[in-house]
Amino acid sequence: MFNIGKWLDQKLGVNVYELRDGKIYKDRGRSPSDIVEIKDITAWRVEYEMVFDVVTMRFSGGEELRWLDKHDDLLGILREKLKDKEEAEPAAGASRHRNGEAQR
Repeated sequence: MFNIGKWLDQKLGVNVYELRDGKIYKDRGRSPSDIVEIKDITAWRVEYEMVFDVVTMRFSGGEELRWLDKHDDLLGILREKLKDKEEAEPAAGASRHRNGEAQR
């Protein structure tokens, strides 16, 4: 079934994730904070929500980055390249983040 929202996001380059040259690009890498080297991710987990998934990636220094995955692009990349680094979803109320995205 055709999804106009996904098609429009792809055309505009928003809410999309791409893997190129060992890096994950969020929204086509519009800013440096939208590019992550896949080799730097030590663990990741997903929290399933009704309309989108919240994906938290952990890095070697302990910092975490949280991205929203509306179309499962990011999950596809992580499950293909870093399947062995996936962690279980945290219990309800156990999130280590404050409101919004974690700083990196």
